Amino acid sequence: MTLIKRKRQTAIVAHLVISLVALVLFIISMLDFWWGRLTPQTGPIGNGPRPVPTLAWIIMILFGVSFLGNVAVGIFRYVKLQKMGKEDEQSEPPANH
Repeated sequence: MTLIKRKRQTAIVAHLVISLVALVLFIISMLDFWWGRLTPQTGPIGNGPRPVPTLAWIIMILFGVSFLGNVAVGIFRYVKLQKMGKEDEQSEPPANH
């Protein structure tokens, strides 16, 4: 395997791993957001949860879609890399030692 192919493989795998970690962190932050919103408020700040502004909903949805899209691209690139690796193995002649 040449150095360029190895660097490309490393970049694709790193993209997939970073995308998955970012998606997991986004899901955790959304769970924390909902937990904080649905926890009953008592005392002087009571009276139920405050409404979420429309701009906040738009930002959350766009972030979620972008994270999902990034993971989908990472998976597509990884699958394509695996197919190319199998084709390279079949097309290379056996090495003479």
